[in-house]
Amino acid sequence: WYEENAKEDAVYIELANRKDRARHVSDEPIEWSGFLAINPDFIGWLSIDDTPVDYPVVYCETNQYLYRAFDGSKNSSGCLFTLQGEWKTDQNTVIYGHNMGKRKDVMFSSLLRYKEKDYYETHKFFTFDEIEHNGRYEIIAAFNTKEQGDIVFQQTNFTENEFYTYIAACCERGGQDAPELSPDTKLITLVTCDRSYGSLGRFCILAAQIERTEKWQKDS
Repeated sequence: WYEENAKEDAVYIELANRKDRARHVSDEPIEWSGFLAINPDFIGWLSIDDTPVDYPVVYCETNQYLYRAFDGSKNSSGCLFTLQGEWKTDQNTVIYGHNMGKRKDVMFSSLLRYKEKDYYETHKFFTFDEIEHNGRYEIIAAFNTKEQGDIVFQQTNFTENEFYTYIAACCERGGQDAPELSPDTKLITLVTCDRSYGSLGRFCILAAQIERTEKWQKDS
């Protein structure tokens, strides 16, 4: 069991090392072509500051990555993925990842620590670096819901009224104060299972984009 887990984890350790090596070589944004060569479904890299979450994210039309690693190999940890058909333009990108239970540092298992107030306050920022641009996000809510619950975390686009209603509902559920945001603010919702909230329980992290840097700047 331990050997199998170590083998599965090694896939992502090598990918993270490869990403870090590319970042140390140059101050320029990472060229992701090598990752696209491994998997053309690759859309970006998610890193939550000072946490174990440091993984590639893929796009898929079904949830085939539940038990497949980034390189396509069989893997109980799966791969972080989004299911939206228009993820490049959707206002809310929903990223799913496994809660691995006792393997607390794998995939989205550590997200459940955001239930702890001190942890939430000291781990509020992350990056999602996509192929064409880099994004910096601030976490604004952490809350429980259900797969078909009253908070529809799967919603990807909003009217202005829907946007503020969604933000208010998420923050109220999590016990956070709703921030002042523009109605066109880009959002990311991170989702993992939480059986303590029932068989369809989910734990969600909602974050708002605070910085966006285009990867390639056209000459003026």
